[in-house]
Amino acid sequence: MGTIGILRALIHQIEIDSNPIYLLECRRSAFTFLRTRQIARHIAFVGVVAVPLFLFIGLLRIATQISELPILLNLLIGMAWSLPIVLLAGEGIQRERIAQTWNNVLLTPFTTETILLAKASGGISKIWKSATIFLIGLTTLGAAVLLLLFGILSSTDQDTLLRLLFICAGVAVLIIEHGQEAALCVAMGMAISVLSKSQGLGLVIGVIASMVLRLFQIVFLLLMIAWLYPTVLSTFLWLNIVLGSSLLLTSDAVAASLLSLVGLIIVREGVIRALFQYTLRHAAV
Repeated sequence: MGTIGILRALIHQIEIDSNPIYLLECRRSAFTFLRTRQIARHIAFVGVVAVPLFLFIGLLRIATQISELPILLNLLIGMAWSLPIVLLAGEGIQRERIAQTWNNVLLTPFTTETILLAKASGGISKIWKSATIFLIGLTTLGAAVLLLLFGILSSTDQDTLLRLLFICAGVAVLIIEHGQEAALCVAMGMAISVLSKSQGLGLVIGVIASMVLRLFQIVFLLLMIAWLYPTVLSTFLWLNIVLGSSLLLTSDAVAASLLSLVGLIIVREGVIRALFQYTLRHAAV
C-alpha cells in the first residue's frame, strides 16, 4: 500500500466510517509513554540523539559557510508535525504488544491491514484536525510564495500561461510532498511499533526516524540549491522552509529540476510501500 491508500484509509476511518477497533483506540489516552516516572529516561534518550544532530549542523556550517538558522528552523517545523504522527501511529499497536493482547486483536474479523490502519487512525485522530490545518496553511503559504517568486523571477518576455503552469506544478509538488510525508510518518510509526515492544526504545527510534526523514530532504535540497543558486544560497534556504522541493521549479535548469523532483517522489513512495510491507509481514510475530 502506498501514499494514496494510507491517506484514503485515514480519511475513511476518521471522517466517514469508523470500525470498532478505531472507536476503541480513540478512547485510549494519547502519549502513554509520557508518564512522570519515565520523563527523565526519555529526556536522556532525546539528548543522546540531539548531540550528534547539532554536531552535524556545526560541521555543515564550517564546510559550507552558511547560517545554520534556516536549517534548524526547517528541521524544527518539519518535526513539529511529523514526529507526533510517527509516535501516535504506532502507539496503539505497541500498547497491545506490551500487554500481550495483540494476537487477540488479530483474531477479530478484520484483515491485518485494516487492523493496522484502524489502530494508526485512532492514535492520529487526536491531532488530525491540528495537523490538517497546519499542512493546509503551509501549502497555502507555499503557493503564495510561488506566485510571488514566479512574478519576480520570470523575465518580461515569458508567456503568462507558462508561468501559470509552473505555479500549478509547484502547488502540485507541495501537495504531493506533504501527502507523502504524512503517509511516510504513518508507515514509520507502524513499522516501529512492530519492531520494538519497548516504549522508551520506540520513542528513540521515532525521534531518530523523524530526524532522518527531515535531514535527508534538507541535505538533498541543500545540495541542489547550492548547485542551482550558488550566489543566493542563503536566501533560498529560507524559502525552502515553506516551499520544500517545489523551490527547484524556479530554476532555469528545468530538466534537472524536474528529474530531481520526480526522483524524490519515487524514492519516497518506494520507502512508504517497503515500510508498509515490512509491517504487514511482521505484525503477527
